[in-house]
Amino acid sequence: MSIMFTLYSVSAKSSSSTKSDDEFLEFQKLADPDNYYVIYLNNVNNKNTADKNIEKRQENDEFVDLMINEINNLIIGNKGTYEDIEKLEEIESKESPLYKRSNQENNSSSASSSLVYPIFEEEDQTVLYAYLSTDLIDVVKAMPNVKECVPDLKLEPQSYYNLDDIKKETGWSDVKVKEFSNLNLSLLSQGKPFKGYIGDLNVDLNYYYPATAGKDVDVYVIDSGFNFDYYEFANKEERTTKCLVRIDGGLIEVDNYPDGNCPTQDPERHFHGEKVSDVIGGLYNGVADKANIYGVALTSHSYVNYIKALEYIYESANMRPHKTIINMSFGGFLPINERFPLTKKFRGIIQKLNEAGAVMVASAGNYGKLSYNEETNKYFVPCAFDEVICVGGTSIIEYIDSEKYEIDMNSNFGKVVNIFAPYFTDVKFIGKNNEIEYDRAYGTSGSSPLVAGVAATIMSEHPDIEFNSTSMIKYLTKIGIKDIISDSRGSSNVLINNGKRIVYSSIGKYTGCGPNAGNTKCQEGYCCSAKGFCGKSTDHCDVGCQPKFGLCN
Repeated sequence: MSIMFTLYSVSAKSSSSTKSDDEFLEFQKLADPDNYYVIYLNNVNNKNTADKNIEKRQENDEFVDLMINEINNLIIGNKGTYEDIEKLEEIESKESPLYKRSNQENNSSSASSSLVYPIFEEEDQTVLYAYLSTDLIDVVKAMPNVKECVPDLKLEPQSYYNLDDIKKETGWSDVKVKEFSNLNLSLLSQGKPFKGYIGDLNVDLNYYYPATAGKDVDVYVIDSGFNFDYYEFANKEERTTKCLVRIDGGLIEVDNYPDGNCPTQDPERHFHGEKVSDVIGGLYNGVADKANIYGVALTSHSYVNYIKALEYIYESANMRPHKTIINMSFGGFLPINERFPLTKKFRGIIQKLNEAGAVMVASAGNYGKLSYNEETNKYFVPCAFDEVICVGGTSIIEYIDSEKYEIDMNSNFGKVVNIFAPYFTDVKFIGKNNEIEYDRAYGTSGSSPLVAGVAATIMSEHPDIEFNSTSMIKYLTKIGIKDIISDSRGSSNVLINNGKRIVYSSIGKYTGCGPNAGNTKCQEGYCCSAKGFCGKSTDHCDVGCQPKFGLCN
């Protein structure tokens, strides 16, 4: 491909190679084929000498202008050497950066180009910034007074986590990271943090999740009230967040709710629905920040109102099969008797929703009791129904000091509890006097929406799978962390996890090996044991040894 240059011809390069040339070639390999370059131009006259001769200064300014115009003409005349001509022309069409600053600064150069312009002036040099193709570099370097022409490379952010490793482990199409997030979120996307692997104060507080983030999944929240009019739900262009109806005394109150909000009416109910919604889908505090959230507000949390809310979703809310999650962060004890009228009605609508392709998630309760007690002939509903994912809560107390979690002393437990999640949640919500408030809330009322949010991210990442409650329980059990609770007290010993198990240290330093220590490998000649420590003994190198991270017998 020929190069057009009008002022002079380019002399042939010497065949001898210097160390400087070799270093430049290595540096050049890192640049894109079309790239911005920093051109160091020796001034004709030293601008800052004692000699303030205006004529000499003007002579240098004219030379810089000449070079800017010449390089600009070189680029325009050789567009065919660029890999992405459209990008070149887009840059060309922009207003010159130099021109935009002319009202604020006294720039000596009068040349105007968005493709090449001065960025620094030193005692004996003027530094230009130019968008060049690879074919034009040697031509520019051969121009008069050009000392250097080097690519401006992009700086890569340095982090202690590895996105490629996360993609490989999870199979996600892409990864989003909420850095320095809440602990309750970060624990959803890592194995068990333990100070024996990562140190005392080095817990990774990032929340890692699939970039689909619950998109095109509808989460119905049955709760006290809803207000989405603040920054946690600012991405209205990506999803829908609104209150649908309010139910009182078994009757649906028809209201358009033009602003999409139906706030909790009784402050003594602690803005429960607002908090739960933030846990599911808040931009900063939520698990699935692209999920649609539809509120069904209850004036009081009676069984009749709850059943009516479920019937409304099933019959009148245009529920989409296999795209629907229903979160229920309330419950109560009912007799274990199918003939008891409320039990029969409640179970009936739950079964219909499951058959219609809904995923239902509910809190296990905060009484520290069995959720299914045959001695008292009572169970905690809706959580105890087979078609509902029943969520218990794990304690935050001294969680990093042990390799296992503990069930929170106030969480219900037992054979109907399918999975556990953190018993605490950090939330922001619109509370009293329409002001944004912060709260660290405790209870399985927060554990349930954590699981509902993870379910939403799974459904958005796998739109081909036709989920309902039954299949979602199996999926969450499959990817959850098993046998991680010291005493599950008859519950399923599974902690919620979204598929990312690698545990990172926030400072990138580890005392172990394997996934629980940031995928760290042992030094040469050592084995990584099943428990994640390096050594050479049979305990390290035989049964359970991890071959990806060291030697194994």
